[in-house]
Amino acid sequence: MNQDEQLDLLKVFYFVLAGLQLLAVVFMPLGTLLGVFTIVVLQRPSLKALFAT
Repeated sequence: MNQDEQLDLLKVFYFVLAGLQLLAVVFMPLGTLLGVFTIVVLQRPSLKALFAT
């Protein structure tokens, strides 16, 4: 591989990493909402009673 091919491959690699970072930022709020919703649901008296038995 010559230097130009290496630079092209590195450029593609950086684009893939940037895309993965974008997905992480997009899905982070969804995970936060799911976590908060789970905590709220687990605080229900009916679920507390279910886990107490």
